[in-house]
Amino acid sequence: MKKTIILSFAAAICLISCSGPKVQDQDIMLSEGWSIQASSKVDVEPGVLSTSDADCGQDWYKATVPCTVLGALTTDNGLYQDAFVGKNYKDIDKEQFNEPWWYRTSFDIPALKEGQRVELAFDGISYRADVWLNGTQVASADELYGPFRQFSFDVTDIIKEKNCLAVKVHRWQKGEFNIGFVDWNPRPADESMGIFRPVWLRYSNAVSMKNPVVRTQVDTADLDEAWVSVEAQLSNSSTEAVKGKLCGKFNGKTFRVPVELAAGETKTVKVTADDKKALYVKNPRLWWCHNLGNPEMYTMELSFVSKGKVSDAQTIDFGIRQIDSYLTEENYRGFILNGKKVLIKGAGWTDDMFLRNPDSRNALEVAYVKDMNMNAIRFEEVWGTSQNVYDECDRQGVMALVGWSCHWEWEVYTGKPNDRNGCISSEEDMALIAESFRDQVLWLRNHPSVIGWYGASDMLPRPALEQRYLDILEEIDPTRPYMVHAGSAKSSLSGPAGMKMWGPYEWQAPYYWYNENAKGNAVGFNTEIGIGAQMPVKESLVKFIPEDRLWPVGSEYDYHTTTSRDALHDLNELKMVINKRMGGADNLDEFLRKAHFLDYEGTRAMIEAHRVNVPRSTGVIQWMLNSAWPSLYWQMYDWYLVPTSAYWSVKKGCAPQQLIYNYEENFVYAVNDEKEDIALKVKMNIYDLEGKPVSRTKSYVTLPMGASKVLLRVPQVKKDVNFIFLSMEDENGNIVSRNEYCVAKNMDEHDWSKYRWWRTQMKKYADFSSLDRLAAADMDITVKKNGENIEVTLNNKASVVAFFVRMAAKDAQGEYVIPAFWNDNLVTLAPGETRTFTCRIPDIDNVRNIEISGWNVKEQSFEIQ
Repeated sequence: MKKTIILSFAAAICLISCSGPKVQDQDIMLSEGWSIQASSKVDVEPGVLSTSDADCGQDWYKATVPCTVLGALTTDNGLYQDAFVGKNYKDIDKEQFNEPWWYRTSFDIPALKEGQRVELAFDGISYRADVWLNGTQVASADELYGPFRQFSFDVTDIIKEKNCLAVKVHRWQKGEFNIGFVDWNPRPADESMGIFRPVWLRYSNAVSMKNPVVRTQVDTADLDEAWVSVEAQLSNSSTEAVKGKLCGKFNGKTFRVPVELAAGETKTVKVTADDKKALYVKNPRLWWCHNLGNPEMYTMELSFVSKGKVSDAQTIDFGIRQIDSYLTEENYRGFILNGKKVLIKGAGWTDDMFLRNPDSRNALEVAYVKDMNMNAIRFEEVWGTSQNVYDECDRQGVMALVGWSCHWEWEVYTGKPNDRNGCISSEEDMALIAESFRDQVLWLRNHPSVIGWYGASDMLPRPALEQRYLDILEEIDPTRPYMVHAGSAKSSLSGPAGMKMWGPYEWQAPYYWYNENAKGNAVGFNTEIGIGAQMPVKESLVKFIPEDRLWPVGSEYDYHTTTSRDALHDLNELKMVINKRMGGADNLDEFLRKAHFLDYEGTRAMIEAHRVNVPRSTGVIQWMLNSAWPSLYWQMYDWYLVPTSAYWSVKKGCAPQQLIYNYEENFVYAVNDEKEDIALKVKMNIYDLEGKPVSRTKSYVTLPMGASKVLLRVPQVKKDVNFIFLSMEDENGNIVSRNEYCVAKNMDEHDWSKYRWWRTQMKKYADFSSLDRLAAADMDITVKKNGENIEVTLNNKASVVAFFVRMAAKDAQGEYVIPAFWNDNLVTLAPGETRTFTCRIPDIDNVRNIEISGWNVKEQSFEIQ
């Protein structure tokens, strides 16, 4: 994109007043200085409202665009601050959003120079809009509609030095295709009505440049060569023919291509490495996902120059990489990055329920994915209130799978009847969605992190619609894999999707993922699987469950699960597992402790099984990564950005080189995602409930990249539970990774004949109730501050295992300091073991205490000076 300016009123005045007349040639994002109001409270005609003559009164709400109506009311105006507490969300008056709302802003810009042109562009509006600028209607709601359409209007003849823009936004109506959260959380009370992506003023001269794209091809055999191509759409808006050059600057080299445009002509110009040597790269810096290398980025500067003057220019950030896919012998899809097969380990993203996703939050959430040693995010909805979250994926080396949501495939969400191809059925509907698909691909195709497009989620799109998708991709993005949907069906047009979507979405025993009878087992590419309830820490829980409803667990908790009709809409499954597997709970602290253990154990097994099963396994997407509101289901960190237990177990289970316990076979496997031919020493020590040694084993292994090797048999548990301690050391004796398991004598058993889409029923449960008898472990603890790091040394002086020990950095109010990047957490120490843990905390000065507690370790607090 061009360099841009975010325009506020003060910036606009500065543009005009500083050091004489100015010429504006950079695109402007109209973000600050907006106001919103319900249309019934605005008695001014649009032609007047969109001028400086309008008397709008003082009762408008301030807003910062992009924002939905509820996003503005909550963030910028302080309304509904307790809406997410208990069941308060039900009390929001939805009637107020049944009418249109006005968005209005005023802004000043320098006068246009001769021949200069301006377009007013909208990246995303839900659902329809009438647009007025300086008293003139620019667009009407019968042409500007569809949240994933992008619109641009030439306003050269309307824009002035002083301007007023008014946008009348209409909410989604039954039968339309809106932004959707499916059953993940309650529907937004305003149905996401608003300007939810940026608004731009885009400048050019006679010839404008649109939709430039940079494509790359890599010598995947030797990785020492790459070929770059550039493509841009040039449009001549003048009444005369124009001669000029498309100029590029890249990697310290330049190129120029002569171009002639007739009056009013639009032409797509393509330049390849065969045309210009500057686009051939020797020894390129490649873009890798972070677990395979560095996500290197390049910049391409493009401009169209005529008669020595720049008519339009854009800068594109891109990565040199090649993404391919393949099908296994079992018809499952795998991905190849720069010639190397890569196991996809990711989770499903959602935006905030009111689409409040600031750049700082996006950066942290992507950093969390990287910190967990995961390498991908599935964006089921083309999420993002801007391109920022995809920029972060580019910068941090996290791959993105992008496509449509199942929200459009079921009548309960769209209000339009569905068949086996979903709800998109009429010619009008297919035209809208196809054009939306085109707009989103154009919007995101320069991001190296985006490795594939989904045409649908649960169902196959109608063949007539899919053919349009395929034609669009052939025209504008032929280099990425396309999957017809996120399941295992086969398209008559594009062949097998190569994915798997059989669930589960509710708790399953750890051995489930390894068992051949399980529909959702770790074979192939699972696009959405999870263990259901993933409880937040108590410090988060008390923010949205009223104090007098904290115990026993009741309907206030259930309201914060999911809105699914069939299941998953309460905590009954979690309660049953805690009662039958863990010995029950008598208070909230015990309930959370046992729920956290189930989350830790269950989510880790799900991810680890896919690593063990390589190459039969090609990918796994945990359902989900995050939550759109304070939730108890499907999250690796909560809405307040505090990690759940799953965060720490997945971080450990996804360590580049790791030892993994296979619950089905009762063997330990060694896996390697990162380095080639690494030689490691392996240790396995096992203790019983009383801390007595059961077994000590050593072995050696050499692991090439992508390897999964069976190593050690694990002895059967003779009584209660055993604690398994696994470690890897390199040739210098340095610890490469650790993993700890708690395994019961009597293991779980499923009834494979009783499958439902959310889970397979249990026949019997393992018995972990003996953990209630685990003797107390006395700890020597030291805590040190070193720059922005905290070092915690735990010395387990007891003769028993110190189990499930949590370390937390707290502020003066007792809240978790976010972020806090611990190298490990929820740790288990053998009798007599001493280990030191580190935590990087960017906001270290806000830390007042480090709190440490465990299953059988008393809570202690250490003040940080």
